[in-house]
Order: sequence, then structure tokens, then C-alpha cells
Amino acid sequence: MKKISKMFIGLLAISSLFACGKKTDTKSTTITTQTTTEETKYKLELTKNIADAGVVTGGNSYKEGSQVTIGATANTGYSFLGWYNGEQELTKEASYSLTMPSSNLKYEAKFSVNKYTITIDNQVAGVTIDGITSGEEYDYNSVIDLTTTNVAAGTTIKWTRSDNVSFVGNNYSFNVPAEDITITLTSLPYEIDGNIIKLGYYPQTKEIDNSVIQTLNEMAGTIPTTTDDYNWTNYGYYYVNSTSTKQDKLMWYIDLDTDGDGKNDYRGVYIRKYRTDSVNDLDSTTFFSNQDDNNFTKGNVYWFKYELIEWNILEENNNNYKLISKLALDSQYISASGNEYYGSYLENFLNNDFLNISFTTSEKDCLVELGINDDLVTILTKNEVEKYYPVITDRVCSATSYAKSQNAKVSSSGNVWVFTRTPLGSNNKSVYMVRYNGEISDMYAVMTCYTIRPVIILSK
Repeated sequence: MKKISKMFIGLLAISSLFACGKKTDTKSTTITTQTTTEETKYKLELTKNIADAGVVTGGNSYKEGSQVTIGATANTGYSFLGWYNGEQELTKEASYSLTMPSSNLKYEAKFSVNKYTITIDNQVAGVTIDGITSGEEYDYNSVIDLTTTNVAAGTTIKWTRSDNVSFVGNNYSFNVPAEDITITLTSLPYEIDGNIIKLGYYPQTKEIDNSVIQTLNEMAGTIPTTTDDYNWTNYGYYYVNSTSTKQDKLMWYIDLDTDGDGKNDYRGVYIRKYRTDSVNDLDSTTFFSNQDDNNFTKGNVYWFKYELIEWNILEENNNNYKLISKLALDSQYISASGNEYYGSYLENFLNNDFLNISFTTSEKDCLVELGINDDLVTILTKNEVEKYYPVITDRVCSATSYAKSQNAKVSSSGNVWVFTRTPLGSNNKSVYMVRYNGEISDMYAVMTCYTIRPVIILSK
């Protein structure tokens, strides 16, 4: 027993010795925990009874007791009525201040749609208008559909508003503006049908009814001779033969008003001798002419109906349309000497013969001067053809029967060659033209077998 005790005491001594030799860190560590308490915020939600009526400001989340100002601004055509908490009106003022409570809020800005008076001033006799009652009020931005009935053939309605807005067409739809307006109706002497405008009359389709032809022949009377025109008018067409002798009195025409309304209904064409392909051709034979190829033979009278001219819209702006005839209307040369359009036979023909035959005085008043020589009618330049018809196949066109009677050259596909007014710089005798297939090439300006598509600018 004593022996065991002594051993335990020894081990304890050794353990103490080692313990005294070891370094011990006696430094204490203190951990501090910080707690942050975020103050509660409450939502102030702002709504509108009409989504597009105006703008509201001030909606957000706020602490209890915050001083908040909310605001409302009405858009054009609307009025602010007031701020509401449910059905309770808070204020009629657009600006409203409040102290944020310890709860969420939802306020509504109420607006109303303004009403404006629409007055119709109808200056077109016989035309009736449906869609509104003149002088009544209508909601801002609401759609008004105005339609007309009993519009005379060959005319179109123009709607001109007192707020400097205008529209051309027999029916008119618009949104009510934010002001009272008067809409004035006037009549324009043309029709609009999609991309086509119908304006003016020119002889076009050949009459084939034998009974009508007989009646017209009787009305026309004696056909002309080289010594007496009778009631007919000499076209003045000519050619110069191999001996440099000018040959004229080839063809005559007569215009007839068959119904007594003061407007031409038919044009008669008498072919004594064939019109040559060029004013410088050698002789008036079928070899130098296309008239017989088009089934018009010399020694006969042919009749053509005066019909509305259809015009394609090339471009338009707020004031005008730029138009080109849908069909080739005539076959005429540009100049017997040189290749300049201005001062040429064709410029004179278009702005005298064609202009006066095709348009009444009121219709001429709708045409815009082109800026050169007071011209109202022209033909396209080469660059304009390429601008308005970048796709070659869109350039092709056919001709009227009347143009064919005047010696138009017609391809096997039924299309024709059309002059431009651009001279060929390297040759003072030629101009550019659009071929029957739409390609651009050149040809002599003296050729009578190439056609014209007149171009005008029409005021809206």
C-alpha cells in the first residue's frame, strides 16, 4: 500500500513539472452582438379612373408620420375632378398633402373626358352627310365616321377643318380633337379609287356598235377632202418625202356632243393617208406606218369614246398628288429638229391641245404649275422613271385604241414604247424612252410611233 502511494505521488509530481513548463494563453475574448430594428413603412398606392387621362405623382412607401404631398396633372382632352379615398372625396385640388398613418393607403385620381363641338358646313348641293349631328358635343378622341351620299360622278368631297386639317375622299374618319371645330365640305372635280385618280376626259375606246357608228357618221356629215375640211379639223400631221416636199393633210378629227350636255362624247378620226413613223419618212405607206398593223386602214372613219382619264399616283404630300396616266393616251413625236423637250412640238401639244381637250376650266384650276414655261402637263424624265419605277417590269404599259389610231407601235405582248423628256447627251437627235419591256433605251425625237403618258400635279 505504501508502495502504491509513493508511485502515485511521483507521477503527480512529474505531471506538475511538465505543466509548469507549458505556456498558457489566459487572455479572455468578449463577443458583442449588435441588433438593428428597421422602422416599418406603409404603402401609399395611387390609381386613376381613366388610364390615359393624366399623370399622378407621390405614390411610394413611407414611415408613419411622414409628410407626403401627392399630385395629379390632366392630359390634353381631360379634366381633373379630385382625389378620392374609395367613394369619399378628399379634395378637388390637384395637389393634396397628408400625414402618413400606420397603415397602407389607396387613393384614386378621378378624371373626366372633355367634350367638344363638331359643326358641319356642307357647301355641296345635293350631298347628304351621316355620322354625327352638326353642332353637338362629342368626347375627346372618340372616333367619328362621316359618310356621304349623292356625290356626283366625277367628283370627290374635300373636308377642310378649322384646325388646318384637310382630307380628300367621300368618307372621312377622325378622332375628336381637343377643341371645337367646323368641318367644311367642298367638291373637287375628280374621283379617287385606291391608287387611281379619275380626272379629265380624252378619246380612248374604239366604238364597235354599227348602229352607233352609223348615227355618228350622219352627225359628222361630209368627210373632208384636200380642198375642204367641212366640219372636221386637220390634225396638221405631215411628213417630208424623198424630194424634201412636205406632205400634209393626212388625217382629220371631229368631236361630237351627242347628248347636248356641252361635253364631247365621241371623236371621229378620218385617215386619208397613213401617218408615217417619222416626220422625215419617205412616203405614207404601210411599210412606214403602224396604223394598218393596228387595224386602222386609210379611207375610213373611226370613232372613239371620250372617257375619264385614269391616273396613277406617283407620290403625294399634304397639298398635292403627282400623277401619271395609267395608259399611254396618244402617240406623238417630240421635235422635228433637235432633241430638247422645252420649246418642242410635244411640250406645246401637251399644254395646249391635250390640256384644253382633257380638262374643264374648273379642272385646270386644280392643276399646279410645274415651274417652267407655266406648263401644267409634262412627261417623266429618265431619272424619274427609274425613281418611281425601280422594278423594270412595273414600267410597262399598254395604249388606248385612240393612241393606236395615231400610229402607236405595239409589241406582240400588247405593250408600247413611251417617250421620256430626257435628251441623249451624245446625240442631238435622240431622247431616252421606255421600251415595251420596261428597259430604257434611246430613239430619235422625230418618231411619231412612240407614245406619251402625260404627267400632272393635282392640288388636293
